[in-house]
Amino acid sequence: MSNKIWVFILTSCFLAFIGSMFFVLFGVKNRMDTRVSVFDFTVIKDPVRATFVPKHDYLNVVVAAFKNPDLRSSDSFLFSIVDDKDAILRQIEFSGKNMRDPSDLRFQFDPLVGFAGKEIGVRVEPKAAPGEHPVSVSTTKDGQVAFAAYYRTTGKSAVVKEILANWVSNVKTDLVFFGLWGAILGLIFWKGLKTREN
Repeated sequence: MSNKIWVFILTSCFLAFIGSMFFVLFGVKNRMDTRVSVFDFTVIKDPVRATFVPKHDYLNVVVAAFKNPDLRSSDSFLFSIVDDKDAILRQIEFSGKNMRDPSDLRFQFDPLVGFAGKEIGVRVEPKAAPGEHPVSVSTTKDGQVAFAAYYRTTGKSAVVKEILANWVSNVKTDLVFFGLWGAILGLIFWKGLKTREN
């Protein structure tokens, strides 16, 4: 393989790495904090709840899945973030008109500050008595709301530290994969150097 091809390969890898870093630092403003997997859907007749402990401050987005069969319901509902005493921190009204069957609804609100490491809750409930056409929300095996929560990044240095910390953690948990990956990269560089010498 010629030197030009090796230079092209290595340059492409480097530019891809730099490009992905720029995208993460400047293109992604909301990052994942918590994800709770969906097991089933529960009809919203009474408040459906979930509790969790956010890892970061500035929590500002929650996404949950809903079903509105045949798009028949236009009932109003309330989505709330509550503290450990069930006091409302943030609340958003929505209706069946906002959803399809199924659809992910994104609830965005002013960032929560001072709740990292503290238990808070998600609550979905009818605003009034439910109509004849049911609407369901995604739930876990134990009947709690299944959702994904995101937080607003506040500084580039914090994002870089988190990326590095996550990378180190992934290396520790999957040493075989990263060992093979490092060996392949090393082989590519060594092959490139040998080619240049010849």
